[in-house]
Amino acid sequence: MNRVNQAVAGRVSQGVLGLLLLLGLGAGLSLSWRQIQSGDACPVLGGAVPACHIATGAYLLMALGTARLSWGGRRGSRSLGSVLFFGAGWLGATGLAVLGSALEFSRGGICPQGPGGVPMCYLSLAACVVFGVLFANVLRGTRARREPGD
Repeated sequence: MNRVNQAVAGRVSQGVLGLLLLLGLGAGLSLSWRQIQSGDACPVLGGAVPACHIATGAYLLMALGTARLSWGGRRGSRSLGSVLFFGAGWLGATGLAVLGSALEFSRGGICPQGPGGVPMCYLSLAACVVFGVLFANVLRGTRARREPGD
């Protein structure tokens, strides 16, 4: 793929990723709010921290990392900061989704139910894979835009 195509694909990936992260953040905020109101909307880790609050924070970090590519600071620090924000959020969300999925698979009844009765941790794990692929494509596009033309 030539640099122009990579740059365009990166911009499209960034838009899709941003939209998906906002949807995920909205779902996380909704679940977190239900947890605050009822106290039983999501599992509590270590008897102290609801998993949905961690997931919401992770989605927020990924969204900030993605947004920073467009609007943050100087070019070099913008990419590094974006990778740090996105990476921290992605590792948190993916780790939580892997743990939840493993427990859901082995014990059942661990994760809140999503659309069609599918456990949310399964959906979150699938979303994290998609987010990782899209962010890698965004970074390739960012690099292609920075490199001098042929």
